[in-house]
Amino acid sequence: MKAKKQAARRGRQGFTLVEVIVVLVILAVLAALLIPSMVKWIDKSHEKICQVNRSDIARFYQAALPLEPELQRDSQNGQADKVLPFLRETGYVEEGMKCPDGGAYLSLYDNVNGGVIFVCSKHLGDVSEAVKNQVNTGTIYEYGSSALKNYIDIMGDDTLSKDEKQKRLKELGIESIFANKDPSLINNESFRNAVYKKNGGWGELKADGQTFYVQPYYNTVKQDKTENSLVIFANTNPNNSGNWTANYIYNRDDGSWYQCATGSKSINGKSWSDIKYDLENEKTYNGSPQWVKVDKVFGLPDGTEGA
Repeated sequence: MKAKKQAARRGRQGFTLVEVIVVLVILAVLAALLIPSMVKWIDKSHEKICQVNRSDIARFYQAALPLEPELQRDSQNGQADKVLPFLRETGYVEEGMKCPDGGAYLSLYDNVNGGVIFVCSKHLGDVSEAVKNQVNTGTIYEYGSSALKNYIDIMGDDTLSKDEKQKRLKELGIESIFANKDPSLINNESFRNAVYKKNGGWGELKADGQTFYVQPYYNTVKQDKTENSLVIFANTNPNNSGNWTANYIYNRDDGSWYQCATGSKSINGKSWSDIKYDLENEKTYNGSPQWVKVDKVFGLPDGTEGA
């Protein structure tokens, strides 16, 4: 009878501290064994979904190619980056078809085998340096364009109050210069920071045996609320700090990079239309072109990669 009472008393009292600790230790051991396997399984599952998505995009592309003259033109070397945006805009590829890990899908020209390929910035695998250069460039440009488009959409919505516009800008990670006066006057640093965080840093560009960092510049001087205010450039600064000296400038109209003949030059206060004019017309002190188009950044047409 006494033993039964003691057992009943222990049942009412619950687990002892030692028993709780033992249970927690067992759970911790199980978690240590199972969680890495689960994470690895999820990663592989996401990679497989991403691979299927890109295969589907390639299939939609092949179906659309004979029907779309514009797509045929964009499929040529130097224009391949326009292929996927065209497929999305025309409905061949749904906007919801995205990488489950948040990678950016890009269409590139394969300099080695020829033709258009579709890649993901998060699931590159074993690709050439030339392809990595293209992916890093395209990702920064896509994130920069997306952030700018969201900004333009917010500022163009007349149904939103100034406070609501400012709130939505903050959600994008973009701060206004004069929040109480005009929320449309945004800060270049905060715009860059939003892209920097989205990409997890700047994209790397390998050229001339050096590493340059691809980054956006938003022209806050003219406050042009269109994509004309966005410039993509590269220099040796890996940090998100104000340095508007460009060693390379990306020509988004033909998908090429231009190198500064004199080493580097400031782009501060310039819009894309200003930059494009400079790429085509600016001269050095001796009359030679200030900006020189380079194939080595993306790999030469015969498949030979640059430094």
